Amino acid sequence: MDKPAVVGQNLGGPWTLWKKIAAKQPDFGRPDQFLRDISQSKMMTFTVTFR
Repeated sequence: MDKPAVVGQNLGGPWTLWKKIAAKQPDFGRPDQFLRDISQSKMMTFTVTFR
């Protein structure tokens, strides 16, 4: 993938699976919350290497 998903498009198998599981078992969270405000659901990571 080289570009972000477009809201409203089919987001793929893993996303659909998560939504189905979460609908039956609330312990799996609320996947739709991640699409409400994308700027707040982004994650930034970094790695520090010491030599």
